[in-house]
Amino acid sequence: MRLRWTVLTSIVVSTLVGAAVGFVLGQIEESRSQIRSFAGFVGASYVDDALRADRDVGYLNLLRAGNTDAAIVALEHDLDGTLESLATYHEYVPHEQRRKAVYELIARIRPYRETHPSDLPPGAKRNALEKGLALSPSSSPGRQ
Repeated sequence: MRLRWTVLTSIVVSTLVGAAVGFVLGQIEESRSQIRSFAGFVGASYVDDALRADRDVGYLNLLRAGNTDAAIVALEHDLDGTLESLATYHEYVPHEQRRKAVYELIARIRPYRETHPSDLPPGAKRNALEKGLALSPSSSPGRQ
């Protein structure tokens, strides 16, 4: 009987210790995974920076070659794409995390697009661009 009790106690204690060790090792691996994920995000931001710099060099080459019209068209095309991307701001960023600077910058962009409207044809892209331009702190995804 005593041997059974000792074996049973050993099994229970071993199981608990194993579970605790497994939990700790799982937490360590989860932390490592989060660090790798964050490092990937940071690395991607550098790729984004390099892509922007490459795009800017393209614009600068057009301007230095005297091809102002092509540079303007390319810059406005990028502006349209950025505004189209901003259209989802309220869908992905919770209200309490939205930044005032986004709305202030969009307000600075609006007059340009009012003076020089996009040449996008009516459709989904045009609607998204207009939704991005209309963003304000009081707007919501359904009211834009």
